[in-house]
Amino acid sequence: MHFPGSPGPTGSTSPSCRTRPTNASSSRPSTASTIVATPRRTSSRSPRATASSILSPTPTTASATRRCSPRISNALAASPRASRCASPFRTCVSTPSSISRMRSSTTCETCVMSSRQEFVRRLASLEFTSATPEVRRQLLTLFADDSIDLQDLARPVASILLHADDDDVDELLHAYLRNCINISYALEQRLIALQQNPPSKRLAVSLAIQSFLNGYAWGEPLTSGDGLRDDPEYADLVRIVFDEPREERRLAATIANPRIANDPVTAAVRAQYERHPYPRWLSMHRPEPSPDATPRRALVAGCGTGRSAIRLALHHPTWSIDAIDISLPSLGYAMRKANEMGVHNIRFLHADLRDVSETYDRIESVGVLHHLANPTEGLRALREQLAHDGEMVIGVYSKRARASLARLRELGGPGDDIRRARERMLSALDERELAEVEDLDFFELGHFRDTLYHAHEIEFTPLDLDAMIRDAGLRFAGFVGLGDELDLRVWDKIEQQQPGLFRHLFVMRLTSAR
Repeated sequence: MHFPGSPGPTGSTSPSCRTRPTNASSSRPSTASTIVATPRRTSSRSPRATASSILSPTPTTASATRRCSPRISNALAASPRASRCASPFRTCVSTPSSISRMRSSTTCETCVMSSRQEFVRRLASLEFTSATPEVRRQLLTLFADDSIDLQDLARPVASILLHADDDDVDELLHAYLRNCINISYALEQRLIALQQNPPSKRLAVSLAIQSFLNGYAWGEPLTSGDGLRDDPEYADLVRIVFDEPREERRLAATIANPRIANDPVTAAVRAQYERHPYPRWLSMHRPEPSPDATPRRALVAGCGTGRSAIRLALHHPTWSIDAIDISLPSLGYAMRKANEMGVHNIRFLHADLRDVSETYDRIESVGVLHHLANPTEGLRALREQLAHDGEMVIGVYSKRARASLARLRELGGPGDDIRRARERMLSALDERELAEVEDLDFFELGHFRDTLYHAHEIEFTPLDLDAMIRDAGLRFAGFVGLGDELDLRVWDKIEQQQPGLFRHLFVMRLTSAR
């Protein structure tokens, strides 16, 4: 199978790649394997970890010069992440020398899984200009691993598909289309052309699955699976497009709450997420269980399709977790994924966060409060459910970081037809600008709507956060992963100097002020 307009084989005997830029303050080692890394155009919107040697990781010494006071510089200094083996017999910090040698370079299943996950995270920033058959084979084996987030393979695999001959990448293409959401605009155009006249039934099935996974950002929905079930080539299509959504509807019906809040803002937001359950996710890096087995109660308020709640439940199997949302389709998706992943310590509830009446040791609500008519009211409601020694993790939009989205929204035009708006926006961008939006936020239709055309959203500055936190009777305990500075006035000055620092979202820890 050959992509219309795609180049033939490069004739290179060793792979080469380009890397997405890194946040210069990152302390993580850089990676890339049997690969020559060349500079990649800078993406101001979503910097990613740089990779320079997968087989032989070496620490990066890159750093950025910041024109700010010592106090601001200290606030930006985050503690480096440590890789720890959960084995009771030893501690290791092992990075695999290659995919094929992972087993021999580590001595416990947890280390193998953690090393593989770290490897895939680093791959996520790479774009290949060529790849040897061995690299392609190793990438293909990763698609059989249910402990990793396969979406991290989207960028490197898409780049291989764009540059390789059809005979070299056939199996990789099908694995990609059925397990990832494409994030390459150039590849999307070729897939759309292929869907008009697919050369094989198998490819037609893979393209139909991809259209479903991206929320029909392109392609047309299938209305019925009748007549397909008897053909094994359609098995994945029938399961993904028809059977799984049917199971989600069945599960959601068991928790439907007819008394859910229905004020105008809530009704509009609920309608959006019932049309486009959010976020769309297919797999995740499965976290290792925490060594702290103390039972606790946790609330995930606005859990959506359950990704964060399921990750929390896997990391803390002794915790009892309530996960609530106003969107039944989102909850149905979450319930199916929890069952699929063997998670049994979550109770999913169809509820508004302002109607909760229990007490929790930990509350998480990321990307939710800014969609309320009155975020402070919502934060106060959560505070009432927080144990006196408990902690919240709250995430809300940054006004300064999201300012760059205004031009994209303008290019998209009216949002009454989200698919057409997306087409207008992407077609108006030049090559450099396309590089800045090639991620899930713009290549899955529900994510695109959530990013640019949400029914209701409110944005904040650090000073706005300070006022809201005080009004809700809480204390600011720091931004997650960004040092220990607790003065939001200092953070306001930092953000003025670096308006993209929070990548559109503040994620902060709060404690009770009582």
